[in-house]
Amino acid sequence: QSYCSPSYLIGCSLTDDYISNFTLVGDNGTAINNNSNCTTGSFGFGGGYADYTTLAAAEITTGESYQVSISTGAPIAEVEKVKIWIDWNNDGTFDEDEVIGLIDGIDLLTSTSTFSFTVPADATAGKRRLRARMVTGASVGSIQPCGSAEMGEAEDYSVQVVQACPEPSVDGINITPDIADHYYFTSVNAENVDSYF
Repeated sequence: QSYCSPSYLIGCSLTDDYISNFTLVGDNGTAINNNSNCTTGSFGFGGGYADYTTLAAAEITTGESYQVSISTGAPIAEVEKVKIWIDWNNDGTFDEDEVIGLIDGIDLLTSTSTFSFTVPADATAGKRRLRARMVTGASVGSIQPCGSAEMGEAEDYSVQVVQACPEPSVDGINITPDIADHYYFTSVNAENVDSYF
């Protein structure tokens, strides 16, 4: 896929408005835990976008919930607003219904905020791009995945979506004896059952 690159007029190097850590712990020991500094442009202006999709992807399973934490290097963290997307349908754009998190100001005392999201049950398996975009002083709802902003930083990562195995279910078991003290067991309305023991 070809994704747009968000841009910033001032960026983050002159103001410390950068994402200093992004963490997402996935399944089976997989995780994104990236400490980073500002991605600068010419003479310290602009820049503010980093593509970390070559890092190992966190594995996430449909229907399961996961926690994301994001930290800033800004001295006044509460003015940092963050919007995070995952391109669930893998079409190369981050749509509004693909927003997984909104942070309306990072915690001032810790410079880190944490939130949880649930992977849609109908998400298809495969590698998907995640974008975290931080903009200083904006309304969090107005943050767009592309285009220009004044100060802040955006970072892209990869997640690996895995489809959950469907849960087996049985409404009941019918037990039928015969004359030789044998018993026959028959399941009632079995779904997603491969075998019995």
